[in-house]
Amino acid sequence: MAEFKNFCQKSAHNIFFLGLTDYYLSEYEKQGFGLVKSGEEARFKLSDYEITGKKGAKMRMNINHATKAGVTVHEYKVLEKRDPAIDKEFNRITNEWLEGKKSGMLQFTMGTVGLENPMDKRYFYAVNADGKMVAFIVFVPFLGKNGYMADVTRHGKDAPGGVMETIIYDAFQIFKEEGVGYGSLGVAPLAGLDSDSKNPMERLLRFIYDHLNDCYGYRDLYQAKKKYSPTEWIPSYYAYLPKYPTPGMLYAAVEIQNPHGIRGYILTILKGEFKRWKK
Repeated sequence: MAEFKNFCQKSAHNIFFLGLTDYYLSEYEKQGFGLVKSGEEARFKLSDYEITGKKGAKMRMNINHATKAGVTVHEYKVLEKRDPAIDKEFNRITNEWLEGKKSGMLQFTMGTVGLENPMDKRYFYAVNADGKMVAFIVFVPFLGKNGYMADVTRHGKDAPGGVMETIIYDAFQIFKEEGVGYGSLGVAPLAGLDSDSKNPMERLLRFIYDHLNDCYGYRDLYQAKKKYSPTEWIPSYYAYLPKYPTPGMLYAAVEIQNPHGIRGYILTILKGEFKRWKK
């Protein structure tokens, strides 16, 4: 890291790391980086994960709704047998999902479906009573394959309620039977930040979380992950150099993740405000 930092400083580049765990935070601090919490990851210890009792009532209700609608979950083992018809359905679901999104498809920190080069990804999809695909989730391994994270989650316009919960639960049960230790729904961006923090960067991010939900739905995403009752919430961090990031660095962090950039966020806010005004 010291070598990379030295290269960036010599070539007049600022540094902004996204989505760090707490494993090397002390080293980042030692090398002069600024740090701020950037969200929390919803993680599940699969050996203990159940949806019984009051805590899992909402999950059971959603899964029961999908089951009554005839939803069944299947794993698409791409490396064993590629199926062009299933590939086509994955593309259709993606297109339908994009039509209903508040912003463009995030990139850089988010994975892709990756059917052309699946590597160690796991693909689970749901079909309705008529056999039509209505949703899918792509999982990627972490912790040396002792965990799988839901990296790409998409549903079509005809997806019945509870379908995503059903895919998650069924996939987690399969991982559990295979002896996998952990499941994850990934990071809820900007969740769990302190609005009274002494770190001005954290206060700024908390402000964004509180007031710019229309842009990307940070609060909505946190609530969506929370209903699954994770075993624990693992903090995620940003690290940056110089220690106090410039506006240009923050702008670049947004631009690299959202294909529509700052302009796209602003247009989304204005559209949301216009809809409320019309009501």
